Amino acid sequence: MIMIARTDNAETSDLVRWPPSAGSSRLVSLWVMLRVHAEDFVVLTTAIRDMISCVDRAKKNSQIAPLDVVRQGVWRQICSYFDRLEPICKKLELDSAEKQITHMRNLYDTIDSAGNSEAFPDFFRDLERDLADLSRHIANQFQDRLFMFISPKQAGFLDVNPLLFGEAVQSHFSGATADIEDASYCLGVEKWTAGVFYLMRAMERVLKTLADKLEIKIEKIEYKTWKEILDQIEPAAQKFKPKQTKEQECIARAAVHLRLVSIAWRNPTMHCRERFDQKQAEEIFASVKTFMTNLADGLGRID
Repeated sequence: MIMIARTDNAETSDLVRWPPSAGSSRLVSLWVMLRVHAEDFVVLTTAIRDMISCVDRAKKNSQIAPLDVVRQGVWRQICSYFDRLEPICKKLELDSAEKQITHMRNLYDTIDSAGNSEAFPDFFRDLERDLADLSRHIANQFQDRLFMFISPKQAGFLDVNPLLFGEAVQSHFSGATADIEDASYCLGVEKWTAGVFYLMRAMERVLKTLADKLEIKIEKIEYKTWKEILDQIEPAAQKFKPKQTKEQECIARAAVHLRLVSIAWRNPTMHCRERFDQKQAEEIFASVKTFMTNLADGLGRID
């Protein structure tokens, strides 16, 4: 896992020239980063530099163009950056930066069509100072924001939705949706054993669905062990032989598979006997997806 790092004593230049110079590093809040696209982060960390460049160009242009026109033009440019920055600051909960932007809008929006020269005798100096303050507000608040870089492969696990395992699985095992999504999140942030844990919770939903399909009445089934449930499902499924329907055959095979899953993955996970690495967790994720997809297809369509 690669972490985005910044110095603890970040100055304005550290924010403008991202990544910052070497120094002690901090992590960036994972749950904040998961809500923020990389594009937003790049916009935020480069906008200050670009606004300062606008002011520098305007200062040079003021030597050859009407001062009031130049002031009005550069302020409009700054406001266009603010329009992009404000929703990002809100998303990242950078309230101090939001307040600084609001302060600058309230202060400089008094510039009228003529540039309002008299109201801002030191316009460029004041604007540079306020932009520097905005940069410091952002840099200071970033000290409390920890970011995690997610590799493209693992990031795919974070792009979850209710149909992660397909429509058929969602239809037959809708109660497993939250656990499937949590399993995917865990693999995305490299929590391999936790991912397997949630996959086993999803498989337990399958177990209970099979019991319902076989019309097995198990009192307080949510408190029963897999073994106790399977001990009733397997003989019930075998009764359909030798004349099984496609659905009945599918259920019988699933019961056998779940017994093996219980021994190989479920029990070692739940009883803290084993931890799983990336290869194992990703293989189990793919295996559970294939199993649940095939089972849902075999159980037929729900009208």
